[in-house]
Amino acid sequence: MEKERIYCGTGRQKFENMIEISVNLTKVGQQKEHFMEHNGEKFIRLKVSKRKEADKYGHTHYVEIDTYKTKQDKELPF
Repeated sequence: MEKERIYCGTGRQKFENMIEISVNLTKVGQQKEHFMEHNGEKFIRLKVSKRKEADKYGHTHYVEIDTYKTKQDKELPF
């Protein structure tokens, strides 16, 4: 069974090699169970994926929290 995706932002292709994204920090901050800590700093993994087609606002990409956890995630942040 696939886990529910946690969408937290959108983006759009600006140039051939650049995607500009906006992330909802309130939504990210509510996902503390997905935070990782290393050397006293907190991290969260995000995935930026391309949409099949742009939405009505011109967003060509979306941002979601990477909720996949491996055994290594408990030891290493990346």
